[in-house]
Amino acid sequence: MGSNTETHSKAVEGYTLVKRFGGPGSPDVPEDVDSTQVAVMSFVTTPAEILYEAGATLNIGNYESARITVGIRVPCYREEIPSAFEAAKSWVEAKLEAEVKDIRRAGV
Repeated sequence: MGSNTETHSKAVEGYTLVKRFGGPGSPDVPEDVDSTQVAVMSFVTTPAEILYEAGATLNIGNYESARITVGIRVPCYREEIPSAFEAAKSWVEAKLEAEVKDIRRAGV
């Protein structure tokens, strides 16, 4: 079975456009780019990496609980660690909040 992505040589300000098959495009892709493409940051040095995880344990009744953990790993330049950390934290916390709401709404 083949790869799910095909790399294109067109670069956009330090990014390489990668075509995704069957998936939505990235909101960071310029409007004139095919919506099935996503801009992927190209690193010229070995990147640092931010890992941010958060979780919640929900009481679902009958002495049972559900544990939800959301995490993201973000490669970045060392100079971008503080802003990458804040972006990762914001993304994880928003996703965790949405997942908790979905579980509570479902009445699990």
